[in-house]
Amino acid sequence: MAALTIEVINLAGNIDPTFVAADAGDDTFTNDSKNNTFVYIKNGGGGPITATFDDTGSVAPTGAKAFDADVDQVIAAGEEALNGPFPQSRFGSSVTVAYTSVSSVTVAAFRLS
Repeated sequence: MAALTIEVINLAGNIDPTFVAADAGDDTFTNDSKNNTFVYIKNGGGGPITATFDDTGSVAPTGAKAFDADVDQVIAAGEEALNGPFPQSRFGSSVTVAYTSVSSVTVAAFRLS
């Protein structure tokens, strides 16, 4: 599991995004309480991938036989996706993202200042 470094976006726009290879053992990032955290995923591979954001805060409805409130984002080959924000009440103060494939997949995490 790899911890992503959060890059801060501010009014001056002085950010040069650093994308890193997605980790086959999942990535994690800190999540602020102001719902200002976003994740940008680039799929440079030849097929679609699914990024799954782990929902640790949602409670299963009474009597549910199965329940999984995780969020899946399908990203087509050669496409990019911006995901977020991630409410702490649902995703916690640290969010885990898993990928169906990490071949040619890069990721960066951002926070609004």
